[in-house]
Amino acid sequence: MKITFSNDSIYDVPEGKWEQILKIKPIKTTYNIDKTYHSEYRDLDNKVVHTSAGRWEIKGDSIFLTSDNITTSYYFKYKNKTAEFTGMLDWNQDGKPHELYYGKQKKE
Repeated sequence: MKITFSNDSIYDVPEGKWEQILKIKPIKTTYNIDKTYHSEYRDLDNKVVHTSAGRWEIKGDSIFLTSDNITTSYYFKYKNKTAEFTGMLDWNQDGKPHELYYGKQKKE
């Protein structure tokens, strides 16, 4: 996962460093055939600390994830059981989606 903030700083979490840097287990997201999804966040003791759910839709080369009436779009590429997501987020929660996000999810 890589986030680039508008002030040119980068928050990079390399593969294998997720727990050390973010202090949580890798997020598990399930995408269902009925176009719903569910994400589960667990702490280092494997306790669920947050969940989110919503709907997903693919249009062209983009995936749209909607949760709590907020839709986030990502450029989406899927190959060899790995999905790559690139999009603009409001990571710092200032009301402006201007942080560049890049992340990977691997199918289990």
